[in-house]
Amino acid sequence: QALAQFHRREPLRAFVPLNLVIGAAAPAVKQREGLRLALEALVRQGMVVSTGDRMRLVGHQPQWSGPFAAAREKILDEILRSGLAVPSPGELAAAAGLEEKDCQRVLEALVEAGELQPLGSDIYLHPQVFTNSRAAVVEYLRQNQKMNIAAARDLLNASRKYLLPFLEQLDREGVTRREGDYRVLVGKNLAN
Repeated sequence: QALAQFHRREPLRAFVPLNLVIGAAAPAVKQREGLRLALEALVRQGMVVSTGDRMRLVGHQPQWSGPFAAAREKILDEILRSGLAVPSPGELAAAAGLEEKDCQRVLEALVEAGELQPLGSDIYLHPQVFTNSRAAVVEYLRQNQKMNIAAARDLLNASRKYLLPFLEQLDREGVTRREGDYRVLVGKNLAN
């Protein structure tokens, strides 16, 4: 019931955070272990899909309707068009004709669906931009062995504000590693 209620209340979201399900359905700490076991049984029975700390009812898909459907398209178009220099959530809200809190709900749903790549606070990249920028960095590093922020800025035509979170994400993914003021390729990325 808690899953169905959440899906009705948040139709844009594909998954429900597990802690919300448990908190809503089992407010008493003593009940939580029993609920966790019941949820595991629902997953085994194929009634609930679980991915890490999120779950959803089988068959549930985000419902993009009304102003949210149009806003979704505008936001994705704006982010794709802007490359690495993405608009802030406030600018995206204005472009999409939404209140900022509603825009944040759309952004969260797009991240959850894999349609946006979050980079730290208030920076969201289109996956195509992320992939193309990553490929450009890898190619540059294969040819030049190391890259500083100035070279990355010239290569990707973006400011430090956007480059640092992007390069830090490449470090987290094991594509690059920071060595002083430079980034270098790591492991399998070294091969041509």
